[in-house]
Amino acid sequence: MGVAPIVSCAVTYQVERVGRDGFDAAVTVGHGGDVIPGASALSFAFPGGQAIVASAGGWRQSGNDVVATVDGAWAAQSPTTLRFPAGYQGQNPPPPAFYLGDSACQTTVVTPPAAVPSNTGDDGSDDDGNSGSGNNNGNGNGNGRNRGRGNSQAE
Repeated sequence: MGVAPIVSCAVTYQVERVGRDGFDAAVTVGHGGDVIPGASALSFAFPGGQAIVASAGGWRQSGNDVVATVDGAWAAQSPTTLRFPAGYQGQNPPPPAFYLGDSACQTTVVTPPAAVPSNTGDDGSDDDGNSGSGNNNGNGNGNGRNRGRGNSQAE
């Protein structure tokens, strides 16, 4: 008895962290078919010259082509998530397509939230330039950054 064909394949590619010249990504693979032997690899190509850091478990890269295998098998109805660190220079576009064995997968790309600049050098003043203690006691009498918030009373 052979392995049934893949009914559907879905991949979510999520960049979890981005730095100046590197990033961490997670690839979650799900499919609606029967169990797929581990010999069926997940594959994709990086479009921007990105490079997986050497020896990221289960990942192999040759040029822009990347292949991932899992120990055992790809379980049916149960998503498998694989992570890897990688480097890049310039742009870091996501892979345009993923394949499980010879079957194309529906692909969803999740990008990290925009970086929020750290607020260094806070002088204790609010956005209007008013300084204060920053008291946030819930009665609306706070000064500085939290003033006017709250107005709750314990019963």
